[in-house]
Amino acid sequence: MGWNFYNASGELQINDGGVQAASAVFTGNVDLGSNLLVGNAGSTGIAISSAGEVTMAAQPGFSVESASTQTNVTGDGTGGTLVYGTEITDQNADFDGVSTFTAPITGNYLFTLKVAYTGLLATHTLCECKFVGSNRTSNNTFIDPGGSRDSNNSTQIVHTFIMDMDADDTCTIQVRTSNGTKVVDFQTGGRNAWQGWLLG
Repeated sequence: MGWNFYNASGELQINDGGVQAASAVFTGNVDLGSNLLVGNAGSTGIAISSAGEVTMAAQPGFSVESASTQTNVTGDGTGGTLVYGTEITDQNADFDGVSTFTAPITGNYLFTLKVAYTGLLATHTLCECKFVGSNRTSNNTFIDPGGSRDSNNSTQIVHTFIMDMDADDTCTIQVRTSNGTKVVDFQTGGRNAWQGWLLG
């Protein structure tokens, strides 16, 4: 498979004639000027602006929020999977629009999460949220949410984790609240938000 260099207008600048060496060795600097580095079936793989900013249009990354309140998900020790119906961005179309991110390539993925529990009772003594992946699970637990809930009977957990994922591994967000009845809801919008990006 050959490789090509295109400029910012999409004009072909360098064509290797369809022959690609097993490896390329550069002994000096490679100045692309305003050119784009193309490597994914003719679409721009890496773009470098005149100011030096680098963007990768196909780099896996997403940002999602809850589209509606999810009611009576937990509270009695049973768990539930959160649903994210609003996609802010899904750069490589790897989020399924509901609850699951699927890694398109093996690598380390940075996940950040905000989870807002509401409807908490004084009896509730534990809230937890988990990144549940194919390789491993990362758990964040908040003790005594019932005793420290706000005037709206709510509390929020923020969680960050770097997860190693193989290609086609999946990740979902699971939540659980214990020692009460199943009346705990999860709010709509940005208070329940999940982001993920491939680090490398």
